[in-house]
Amino acid sequence: ICALDAQVRNAKDRSATLAGFREVSLQMRRWSDDLSQQLDRLRKLCSESVQEESAYRTLQRKARVLRSAEQESHSKHLLQCVSSMEARESNARQKRRDALARMVIELDDLRQLGMMAVVLSRTAMIEVASALPEERAVLVHVAQEFGTHAEAVLKLGKELMPLAAEAKRDWS
Repeated sequence: ICALDAQVRNAKDRSATLAGFREVSLQMRRWSDDLSQQLDRLRKLCSESVQEESAYRTLQRKARVLRSAEQESHSKHLLQCVSSMEARESNARQKRRDALARMVIELDDLRQLGMMAVVLSRTAMIEVASALPEERAVLVHVAQEFGTHAEAVLKLGKELMPLAAEAKRDWS
């Protein structure tokens, strides 16, 4: 995106006829910033989800071992430990559900960013028509390249969102 931005700035500096393209390129830069922030949120959420999943699986194993030990010994102390572990396991399960719900929202936001970028790339192609012939080649390349990235983001959001939604349903 930075390389595309440099090409746009170079072409814009040479022509006063590209007011519409200037505005579109500004929106493209804003979209790039929004995408970066969205990906940061997704990375953070994925990292937290991995940690919470690991904690949940550990609690599940501990609870299973405690239940087995309590059933064999019938110890009141172990029964209290089992109850405590089951409460912690339930809490971890709820955190897991909440993380999946947040993931669905974040992936839908990613999909929407992709749709917005596809529209921006098509708007850029329309605006390129007002460029001088020597600028047109560079600007067409920028609009097409941006469109390729936009469609990749849209595709990613469309592919991942149903998987997260399905996982959320499975855990609800």
